[in-house]
Amino acid sequence: MSESMQTRDRNIAREADRAAGSESLCKGCRESVAVPESHLARILAKIRPEDSVSEFLYEQRLSACGSCESLSYGTTCMHCGCLVAIRARLKTSHCPHPSAGKRASWVLAVQAEAHAQI
Repeated sequence: MSESMQTRDRNIAREADRAAGSESLCKGCRESVAVPESHLARILAKIRPEDSVSEFLYEQRLSACGSCESLSYGTTCMHCGCLVAIRARLKTSHCPHPSAGKRASWVLAVQAEAHAQI
């Protein structure tokens, strides 16, 4: 299928969704940008324990994201497009905010966890 046909099909699908009353559609896809809690819970349940941070660190990271002006729809980071609940849960994740001050909140959360374990 050519790129112009894919674009046309995508536009038709968007129009159909709008006509059907879909709200808050993402620019890049036909999915709603509002992510239900049940969907997040299913994804989080699939993360292996060895790939997850502690509950304490997870809550600290979520708190940092929750207070960030770059959080969109209560679920999405505007810097990378990720679902913050997923990023906050993964050990290998980092804060994608371009400001060192914002990124520091994740580093401080790690330090707070280390201190709490002493």
